[in-house]
Amino acid sequence: MEVAEAVRHRGLGRRLAVAARQLSGGEPVWAQVSAGNARSLRAFQAAGYRPVGSEALFLTP
Repeated sequence: MEVAEAVRHRGLGRRLAVAARQLSGGEPVWAQVSAGNARSLRAFQAAGYRPVGSEALFLTP
């Protein structure tokens, strides 16, 4: 998800993440957040999501 720059810092990202969990009907919801995106990671954690792992992309030389 992405929140427009003009309306950031209002808790919209957190509310969207909460809404995704509510719409799932109790089923697990997974979110993939880029490791360098601290703003998004904070929004998802504030919405009750917890980190369970990470991934790495290995390229051949």
